[in-house]
Amino acid sequence: MKKIVGIVFILIGIYILSHIMLNGWSGWSGWNGWHGRSEAADSQSAEVAGVHTISVNAAAGNVEIIPVDKQELSAELHGDGTLKVERSGNEIEVTVERDGWWWLPFEKDNELQVYVPEDYNRNMDIDFHFGHFAFDGKGMDLNEFQIKMSAGDATVKNLHVGRFEEESSAGRITIANVQADEASFDVNAGEVELSDYEGGFEVDLAAGRFEADVNRLTGDVDIDLSAGEVELDLPDKADFRLKTDVNAGDFINDFGGRSGGTYGEGAHTVTIDISAGRAHLK
Repeated sequence: MKKIVGIVFILIGIYILSHIMLNGWSGWSGWNGWHGRSEAADSQSAEVAGVHTISVNAAAGNVEIIPVDKQELSAELHGDGTLKVERSGNEIEVTVERDGWWWLPFEKDNELQVYVPEDYNRNMDIDFHFGHFAFDGKGMDLNEFQIKMSAGDATVKNLHVGRFEEESSAGRITIANVQADEASFDVNAGEVELSDYEGGFEVDLAAGRFEADVNRLTGDVDIDLSAGEVELDLPDKADFRLKTDVNAGDFINDFGGRSGGTYGEGAHTVTIDISAGRAHLK
């Protein structure tokens, strides 16, 4: 009996390997052929009037949020899985439920486009596990934007937001031309890059790299570095009070080389706590 089971598993392995060798990873989408694959786009929509939160939850694939000149939300899925666009009270939830062995990392070819009204100005909540996420806000003004990712890469740009929240276990997120009244970044591992940023923020970096190019400092900065590397580039004439606490690691200050002090009028506070790793203020 054990020999028969072993032979079955060997045959399954040969089938998977031969399929990948013939078609490449892009031709292998989970256990396709066993649970089926639909190449046609699945499309659903919902009215946005009165909605306070738009949530997008996708396990894998390429996810894109696209602002449009319409008054309803619509979503299109190309690839495996089941698309659901459901409104409950003042929340719309866009979900892609995986078919078959959804946990295998072979369904990254899936594409989900979510079209949102360009004048929507409340909350947006993004949760995806791996793949690619892209959101060009094109100047949208949101109350709150949250993104949570397990792995992969994400790009968010051209956005005004009251509060920006990011949480990542791994991967890379690039944030460009974003203005935020408040922002927080909780990074277990991976990379976060801010460019053309306006505002203040809080960072909790367990490991990895955090890089911020701040065009205009309008709030406090609080960085807690457990390990990894931080680069903070502030305007030459930024007004801030610097506070640092270095237990181990390195701190480099291009604003005069001190570990603390007041620069300009000291309108905002920059606090950097280093347990280990390296921080560079420039």
